[in-house]
Amino acid sequence: MPPIAPPAAHGCASRQRLGKPLYNPQYGGAECVAAGSFSSWEHVGRMVTPAERHATEHDATAIELRSQSVAETHAVGQLLGEHAAPGDIVLLHGPLGSGKTALAQGIARGLGVAGTVNSPTFTIVKEYAGRLPLYHLDLYRLDDPEELETLGFASYFEGDGVAVVEWAERGEAPGVDPLWPRAWLRIALSRVSADERLLRCTAAGARGETLLRVLAGGGAAEAEALRRRRQSEP
Repeated sequence: MPPIAPPAAHGCASRQRLGKPLYNPQYGGAECVAAGSFSSWEHVGRMVTPAERHATEHDATAIELRSQSVAETHAVGQLLGEHAAPGDIVLLHGPLGSGKTALAQGIARGLGVAGTVNSPTFTIVKEYAGRLPLYHLDLYRLDDPEELETLGFASYFEGDGVAVVEWAERGEAPGVDPLWPRAWLRIALSRVSADERLLRCTAAGARGETLLRVLAGGGAAEAEALRRRRQSEP
């Protein structure tokens, strides 16, 4: 990774050359590092994950965010929560301790959820009331992706709320269509150090791409559109 550049912009353009970090105060200091296709990522000498390879095959645009603390990870999630719309799906990947629950907590904050938000490891799903309902799923203990449908969880991806799925890879399998529709924001988190996290983000569908643009630095325009839409609501 090249040295971090000084603050140079108020957002991250979604077509910047990979490896040029930009500062975005909307993330509470989190840096937006690189945007482009996954094919360019494959040339930086690291292993490409199955989720990333899937995105490469579908010509997906991606961005990377670098968070320096839990507070910054919360801020990224809060930005998503503030821009979330009914039916949005956020898929979270990453090992234990990578920050998935912290990101989910930020999304809950952005949705106006009051109280503590914890990972529903044993119950698989928890529901919270906010500006929109939040459906927080944790698939860590899932043995087979088809169990989701058997357990009757399809409604969480078709309703009027926002679904945030930790360990989303356990709900996916080769040759099996996942229960959620192909309209999502996918965030793969990895641990860089004790406090630092790298968030690699891709999207599918119109709403997923909208949320990706929010993270890529289009937050100001999206916030203005959101403000006008809410003002027009009865």
